[in-house]
Amino acid sequence: MPPVTATETAAQAYDQASDKPSDRPSTEEEEEQTQAATLRVPATLIDELLRLVGETLILTAQLQEKVRLSSEQNQSLLEQHDLFQELVGELEQQVDVGGVAYKLASQVNDSGFDTLELEQYNELHTVTHRLVEAAADSQELDQDIGQYLRSLDELLINQSRLQREVQDLVMRTRMVPVKTVVPRLQRAVRQTCRVTGKQANLVLEGTDTLLDSDILTSLVDPLMHMLRNAVDHGIESRDERIRNGKDPQGTIQLTCTSEGTQIVLRCRDDGAGLDLQTIRALAEKRGIIAPDEKLTDDELRRVILRPGFSTRGETTQTSGRGIGMDVVATQLQAIKGSILIHSEPGQGTEFELRLPVSLMTTHGLLVRVRKQVMAISTRGIEQILHPEDGSVKGTEDELYYEFDDEKLDYYQIDDLLQLPPDRRSSDRDTRPALLIREEALNCAVQVETCH
Repeated sequence: MPPVTATETAAQAYDQASDKPSDRPSTEEEEEQTQAATLRVPATLIDELLRLVGETLILTAQLQEKVRLSSEQNQSLLEQHDLFQELVGELEQQVDVGGVAYKLASQVNDSGFDTLELEQYNELHTVTHRLVEAAADSQELDQDIGQYLRSLDELLINQSRLQREVQDLVMRTRMVPVKTVVPRLQRAVRQTCRVTGKQANLVLEGTDTLLDSDILTSLVDPLMHMLRNAVDHGIESRDERIRNGKDPQGTIQLTCTSEGTQIVLRCRDDGAGLDLQTIRALAEKRGIIAPDEKLTDDELRRVILRPGFSTRGETTQTSGRGIGMDVVATQLQAIKGSILIHSEPGQGTEFELRLPVSLMTTHGLLVRVRKQVMAISTRGIEQILHPEDGSVKGTEDELYYEFDDEKLDYYQIDDLLQLPPDRRSSDRDTRPALLIREEALNCAVQVETCH
């Protein structure tokens, strides 16, 4: 018998309700709301709407830039009019002085003064006054134009705000809560417990967090694999947990939170934790790392993400095939996510997954590089470090960034972009830096300014 969908169930309920007049909607408005609640829109249409909204946002930004440039030109024109009025004022003053001289000359010597010169003065005086009036009218017109440009800029700002609200609403149509996949995750834990003979309880928090439906669909298989690993490799047997003074039933905690532009999933178990010595021995045996290769504890923990690594010597229903966490890491990279591993011996292991809220949009941080402004994706940027938060130390050949008693690899964005040398060490301590944590990458990238 095929499964009954939610639409079919709703249709059956509506048919049954239609037989009873008292159960029908009391008003047409309630009936319309019921129909709207069951409306379905193809995902391709939502993607097309998002594309159009994105293009209109870009067009609005271009219009705002044109208005800004026009306002700057209008301001320059006003300055030119001020200069023009100043020159006309000087001309008017010179004409007035000349007129006084003409009158004095006519009073001193009436016989030697030519009346035509006085007429020419009067005409020049009239033209000068007309110039003054024209300059005043022109300045008033420029001020009106400036006012219109400011009003247009305000309208564009309001339009941009409305477009962003529309974009957010359209984006929400793609968002689904994490709790929609909870039954599958719980079933995976129960099945693994039955196969391994262990006891584990799955505790979920933040399942109301919204996530892009495409990302959530791609995330289900990695999450199920991690939960199976937590039961199979992390949680100890009942007898062993009792010997260690732990609760006979293990606990796996899956927490989902929203941090800025990212969704953070933390999967933590209270098992035995990762045995780094065993991981290194198995990795050397399988040829994944060289015997003389020096690795930090964090790098050793990330060895389990490499292809072909497995701690099982024999194949079981849940593990031992050599295809495991490397597939999880690959799938996370495909959806622009990252994974961090934290583990303490005897206390358990925590996998921290960081994912974008949606694959349709990417947030960027504007930074100044020389005379250009560039946009850097906020993926992996944990914090903007101000000069008082940390400092650049070390020698000129080997610099590092010290932040909260932690030594971070130090880079300048000019060097990463392979720009010509511009070593301005004098203002190095006054520049901000970007704290980047992306899987195994922990570094500070210094930039000129951030916007």
